[in-house]
Amino acid sequence: MKNLLLISILSVTSMAFGQLHVSPNGATDSYIYVDDEVIFVEQDVNLVANNPGTTEASIYLRNQAQLLQGSTASSNSGTGTLSVYQDSNADAYDYNYWCSPVGITTGSGNSNFGLSRLNEVVSLTDSDQALTTAGYNGSSGPLTISRRWIYRWNATNQRWVYVGGAPTNPAGSGFTMKGTDVTSHADPYNEPQNQNYDFRGRPNNGDFTYVTQVGVPFTDGVIYNFTFAGNPYPSALNLYRVYDDPDNTEIDSFAYWDEDRSINSHNYRDNKGGYGVWMPGTSETDPGTYTVPTFMNYDDSGNPIPGPTIDGIAFERLNAPIGQGFMIVANAAGSVTIKNSHRTYTREGVANNSQFRDMVGSNSDATFGNTIASNDNNITDISAGANTGTGTDTGGTTVINPGDYQDERTELQKLRIHTVFNSGTHFRDMVLMFHNNATDAYDRGFDAKHPTDAAISDAFFPIADATSGEVKKAIIQTVPFEITKEIPLAIKVGREGKVRIRVAEEINIPGDLRTFILDTSNGSRQEISYGEDAGFILSPGVYEDRFYIVFRNGREAVADNQQTVMTKEVQQNVDFFQNNTLSQLEVSNPEGYDIKSANLYDMSGKLIFSQYGIGKEKNFNVPTGRLSDGIYLVKLQTVDNIFIDYKLSVYNR
Repeated sequence: MKNLLLISILSVTSMAFGQLHVSPNGATDSYIYVDDEVIFVEQDVNLVANNPGTTEASIYLRNQAQLLQGSTASSNSGTGTLSVYQDSNADAYDYNYWCSPVGITTGSGNSNFGLSRLNEVVSLTDSDQALTTAGYNGSSGPLTISRRWIYRWNATNQRWVYVGGAPTNPAGSGFTMKGTDVTSHADPYNEPQNQNYDFRGRPNNGDFTYVTQVGVPFTDGVIYNFTFAGNPYPSALNLYRVYDDPDNTEIDSFAYWDEDRSINSHNYRDNKGGYGVWMPGTSETDPGTYTVPTFMNYDDSGNPIPGPTIDGIAFERLNAPIGQGFMIVANAAGSVTIKNSHRTYTREGVANNSQFRDMVGSNSDATFGNTIASNDNNITDISAGANTGTGTDTGGTTVINPGDYQDERTELQKLRIHTVFNSGTHFRDMVLMFHNNATDAYDRGFDAKHPTDAAISDAFFPIADATSGEVKKAIIQTVPFEITKEIPLAIKVGREGKVRIRVAEEINIPGDLRTFILDTSNGSRQEISYGEDAGFILSPGVYEDRFYIVFRNGREAVADNQQTVMTKEVQQNVDFFQNNTLSQLEVSNPEGYDIKSANLYDMSGKLIFSQYGIGKEKNFNVPTGRLSDGIYLVKLQTVDNIFIDYKLSVYNR
């Protein structure tokens, strides 16, 4: 016998209770079945287990139904369980970050989580408890979960802690878990395998307090300041509310793990993954700003190592769905509390700014051959020559007043900047924003810490902390706009090669704002907006004081653009050949550009040869016979202050 207490398909649009007690009547099971609705309980929930069988749970949340509870301190209790589903979109080789909405049913209040809380779906009300294995691969039919990959994070010492299958993961603590079965596919972003898990246990409720720690390095030497948390409730969690809570000023941002889903290996050295960073916007409905992860290579100890990489894609992160785990990035040691007041009834999906790790499409960035995506609204994809803003047309020149860039609206103005390394092996996705309330120093709520997980080559905004003076690495930076502002862009190069920088997207940027990279080593400016990109050949090292993002408008922008066109023309028409047989660098200048000087530098930056007044000679040589074998840099400068760089390898035999 069954006693169905409530069913939402009978035109019940919502359910509210002061307290909720569900108990069987002897051999007759009693349960609440909620379909695509929200059930709200002001105080506690007490559930008594039904008889073994197909309706053993006390509450069934189906078709994105959710349970919310009030702000009272009442503890849930009882031996009964709540049942709610979540998908994994991961096979046996893919990690997801999880946080369970339920715990075991002993004692009272929030309780530990273990793999016994995960079940395989049989029917809408019936599930079988998942099996576990010590083997490497989990499987479906019957659902079998590998215990090898269940880890949590110790925030105090910034180390991973093995959990396995035992019910020892603290309530509300995030944990890692791999999926089931094995698929072979070439798409690094979409995993064909999807496992549906039935979480069954006592529903979590009330406050969850997490320790935050700063300044403790991980095994790779990087200081991440991570706390592994997640959404601990059987409802959505609004992360703006979490961030904006006065008790949670230790939060800098949120980091989400993702990885290349096409790699089928359990060895760290074979896998690629990284952290995307999300920073809240200005309200609990603002989708915020997300930067996609760089999928780095890792060694057997989990440390980043060299190797070809790709980049992830963006997901909507404002409202964390049921079961989602994430890292809280801290800016201070202390504690963070997630509360019932942060909960929300939000259906999972892109339209509601709420994604776990769905099957996704991607936008192809044809310029760089990498995949990009954005969770920002009102995005303009800037192509060459486009003018999507406002301004006054004066003979082809748009005159912009600096005040036009002062944003008085809620929506931030944003430039999404991509720095591409080594001819496209990977790029770093960063966001520069403008707002009057921001400063040039590091501001909580306007700036977000860089994950610093690219071991070889990377880019970041170096920002000084107003109090300590410490220079922090940021992946999201916000400044008040000024047309004369120069914003440092630091570039770390691990292997010699070409680095390219461009504006990938503009959001709410007015008119004819032109964005450039200023290279202070020679004073040159290369445009990175409107389909243009800046390119540099860089040797290994960290360049913190060389490159700056600068802006121009009106006639000045047109002049700069003409200079950029002329620079590219000269660079294309002047050729170099290092003739080691004759011990000379041979320069071909068929167009007869007026060469002012040629300077030769070693890789430490020391000037070792200069030649002036070369003029319009169509062919000339730079002697290299007295140089030691190695790499050198020659810089040509025209009378029009156009600079041309060439790296040469000298072998005098």
